[in-house]
Amino acid sequence: MLPVKSSNINGHTYQCTLFPAKTGYLRGMKISKICSALLTGSDAYSIIAVLETIIETDKDGSFVLDLFSSTLRDGAVMNENVFNEVYAGNYSEMFDALKFIVESNYGDVWELIKKKMGSLEEKKEATGTDEEVAKSPVV
Repeated sequence: MLPVKSSNINGHTYQCTLFPAKTGYLRGMKISKICSALLTGSDAYSIIAVLETIIETDKDGSFVLDLFSSTLRDGAVMNENVFNEVYAGNYSEMFDALKFIVESNYGDVWELIKKKMGSLEEKKEATGTDEEVAKSPVV
């Protein structure tokens, strides 16, 4: 049985069943491809920036629906019809729910990225240049 994480968002109970490993890997590869450019700047620390990039890239909405596919809102499966009805004019809740889904499934990865980016920032401060940091492997 896959783990389930719960959250109360805007007065609604969300239950996110974590993605099976292969599904999470494939979705994660798409997320990392979408947000790879963000990892070189200060936006790497902002999951919101990642979510904005996903939405800009996901023109037909199929990927965002895929991310919501294992999540319940007040016990309702988040299929396309429910998604459209629930989030019509309610985009802040949608972004909060999407953030919850991504953090639930990939939170450990974001922590690792933050740690690596912190190491790069420390090297940059120590050397005073981006050039030296670019040549240094992240440890």
